[in-house]
Amino acid sequence: PALRPHGPAGHDVTPSDARESILLGIGRAQAPGTCGELAQGMLRGDHVQVTCPIDLYSTASVELLEGTGKVCGPEDSPKARRGIELALAFFERADVDARLRLQSPLPRGKGMGSSTADVAAAVVATAEALSVHISPDDVARIALKVEPSDGLMLPGIALFDHRDGKVAQLLGPAPAMRVLVLDFGGTVPTVSFNAVDRTVALKRLEPRLTKALDLITEGLRIGDVDLIGRGATLSAQLHQRVLPKPQLSQVLE
Repeated sequence: PALRPHGPAGHDVTPSDARESILLGIGRAQAPGTCGELAQGMLRGDHVQVTCPIDLYSTASVELLEGTGKVCGPEDSPKARRGIELALAFFERADVDARLRLQSPLPRGKGMGSSTADVAAAVVATAEALSVHISPDDVARIALKVEPSDGLMLPGIALFDHRDGKVAQLLGPAPAMRVLVLDFGGTVPTVSFNAVDRTVALKRLEPRLTKALDLITEGLRIGDVDLIGRGATLSAQLHQRVLPKPQLSQVLE
């Protein structure tokens, strides 16, 4: 999975005055969702996670028209609209309005990166509409201004600081793997979850997180799915002290 151009999408909101404006460009892009992360914790004082992008995509279509910087789009996607506003500011284009359409199969509030995928796809689609290039690193910087974000805009599997973006290390492509998702209910709001200070607990777990990262990194290097799974399992067990999952021991059995 990677950021990529794509075809048309749906679910747009069109202001009446936009129809009379001159269309300047159309951009379409996709961004993958995630299945949580392969590992997560603190490393040398930074909050990090190892991305787990999957082949379910948020699709964004952005039309740019002559205007004054207004952005319209689905009412239930304020983060994607904010991403477009920040992208236009990044490219210093206050002379256009943007019209966003979004389509995504990703459930919200389930740790599958739905908001980040929407934002990343919208930002890349905006760049496409402007006929300019934007790097994955710049997409990440924009996304992090909206909220803490998965590193799904980076190619392959990556170690990523999902709060400040200070760490962005590409670990390599994933071997062929399938992901089994077990949903026991409930949601995790990204902003409120990351607002809680868990530094003390996470620092205690750092030596064992390093072991999990070593297993995952070596598994990616040699294409060994078992090593990747062992590292991810170790990280999940460690994270029971941070966000407990009552069903984990039964699932592992």
